[in-house]
Amino acid sequence: MSPSSAHRIIEHMPELKDHLTALPIELQHLIFESVFPTHCPDLAFHPGDAKDTEAVHTLDHLARTCQSINQQVHAWARSWLKAHSAITRYKPMEDPKDEAKRDMLRGPGGLLVWKHSHCIFCGKQTPRSAILMNGFRCCQRCDLAEWPDKITKTKAIENFDLRDHQLLPHQHTSALLLQLGASKFPRLHYGTYLSSNVRTTMFLRADVHRLAEAIHGDLEAHLARRKRSAASRKQKMEAKAEKKRQMDLDWMKKNAPFQYAKETGSSNDAAARELHELMLQARMPVNVLGMESFRTLLGLW
Repeated sequence: MSPSSAHRIIEHMPELKDHLTALPIELQHLIFESVFPTHCPDLAFHPGDAKDTEAVHTLDHLARTCQSINQQVHAWARSWLKAHSAITRYKPMEDPKDEAKRDMLRGPGGLLVWKHSHCIFCGKQTPRSAILMNGFRCCQRCDLAEWPDKITKTKAIENFDLRDHQLLPHQHTSALLLQLGASKFPRLHYGTYLSSNVRTTMFLRADVHRLAEAIHGDLEAHLARRKRSAASRKQKMEAKAEKKRQMDLDWMKKNAPFQYAKETGSSNDAAARELHELMLQARMPVNVLGMESFRTLLGLW
């Protein structure tokens, strides 16, 4: 290709538009606010993911795009710290010029530095992360206050008659989901945490309830049917076990009287009489039992 041809192609290439900087400042700030919260739902299973997100935040990337966005990112971070000064203890510098040069993300007292070690709701220092929004530090008290009705995956399965592939469809292969008819299940918001070396997955109860109703229909009626079915199965199993026990007892009574007495709580005298009766019916002389059996019989009779 000749230089002149290449020049003509470049001239006719459409000019790329910078849509982000073209937005009003208010909309830019809404974008910054939306990317501020971060969450790694499987953090307890992949703790290395947290280090990656904490090292470089999405706001860091945005601030490096161009000077205009950089200024607006820092302006938004400053306004956030100021709006929440009751917990951030934000104080502007005396010299406006110094304040304008201040790194509001990673500098001393910067937003990302502050949120890395303080509860996002009350401002107390804590190393603990929120279970359902683990990009934020959150003390246990605030976690319970902000997300009061959490439920473990085990409870979700037991109480709402759900399966793992229904709660976490994205963790299963597409082929399996199609086979199970679960390809259209909505993805629930969830989080994981480690307690006493046990990894636990948590959901919001309201989300699990909605999913269960979408799958089962009338959830209350479904759980009632499930309870009746479980009671019926239990009754059948108990009847089967009782029938087998009765058959075993009948066999013991005819073949092992002393074991029968032990199982039923009857007296050894009755067992000895039963043994004597069995021997008479079989026309078996007592001395056939041998001395050891006699000693056992005499000790119990």
